Parts: sequence; structure tokens; C-alpha cells
Amino acid sequence: MVDQIASDSENLTVVFLEYYYYDDLGDRRSRMFTAIPGPSYSFPLVIIGSGNQWSMGPTDYSTDYRALVETQLSREPSGLVSVSRQRVNDTFEFSVTVTNNTGVTLSAGNSATVHAIVFEDDPDGVARVTDRYVRQAEYEPISSLDDGATDTFNLVVDLSGMTVDWNALHSVVIVDYRPGGSSGPFDSIQSAFQP
Repeated sequence: MVDQIASDSENLTVVFLEYYYYDDLGDRRSRMFTAIPGPSYSFPLVIIGSGNQWSMGPTDYSTDYRALVETQLSREPSGLVSVSRQRVNDTFEFSVTVTNNTGVTLSAGNSATVHAIVFEDDPDGVARVTDRYVRQAEYEPISSLDDGATDTFNLVVDLSGMTVDWNALHSVVIVDYRPGGSSGPFDSIQSAFQP
């Protein structure tokens, strides 16, 4: 069902990524728990836009997840992200250029971060909720990027020691921050997909 929602939006890039709950690859789980109120949780946990929207527990998945996607797609990005990626041995090296159009300085004060997430199509042939399972991720905090300014960030995602199908690997880069400053949920300013 989740894959169907993504394919229905095929002319737009919509990617649902699945994480093993206990692996906090690339510091993404913190976005989940900042967005979704605790103290107890019910699976599945889903965030859109780094936590701008969320869903928890059993629901009418098709209707509710489609509504989340449509809401996110209707929003204008508050930045520009362009990415180049190259494989070097057992790593992917990313060069990420970010232009900040949020109206605020992206910094440690609002937890601004660049995330590079590598996922694999149907790894190991194991049935999961989606066909796109996160294999590894890295992140780099943004120390200071003024509104209207552009900077480039370099990240390396190391896949050594993993058995992966290099032809089935893809990646997405997400730039996010906390619009509320040091508290409240995160929001993505833009993302970029690399097939």
C-alpha cells in the first residue's frame, strides 16, 4: 500500500523509507520523537518532512498517508538543495549545495542538519512494509548559514562490511531544522533524490 502511494505520485518524487526501529542511522529517529508526542508509542511511526507531519499507530493507511503526502507536496520548499554523489570503493561521497531561503539563519541554535541516507530496493528479498530499506546514513550539522546564503557540505556514507546490491542502492539528501528554534518539531527545507 505504501509503495502504491509512492508510485501513484510517480511524476513527482515521493519516497517512503523504512528504518529498523532500533537503529538510529543518521540521527533520523530523533526527528520522529520530537514530532510525535510521547511518552508511549504505537507502530507504525511515520514522519513526513522531518516531522512537519506525522502518523502513529493503526489508521486508514491509504487515506491518511495519501493526505500527508499531498499536504507535503503542496508546500513550497524553503531552500534549494542540489547533490552530486559518487561511489568510491565501499562508500558514497556526497557534495551537497544548500541555499537557505527560510528567513532565518540555519545554525546549531535551530539544529540545522544535512542528512545523506542510502537505501536499497528489496534488500535480501525479505518482506517488509516497503521495498526501500535504509542501509546507512550520515549527517552533518550546519554551524551557520544566513538566509539567502549558499554553502556546500561534504558527507561520506560508508557501506563497508555490508552485503549490498550496489545496483539497487539509491539515496536521498534532506536538509532540515527546527523552525521553533531550540524546541518543537523539525521541518525539512528541501530534499534531493539520487536514483
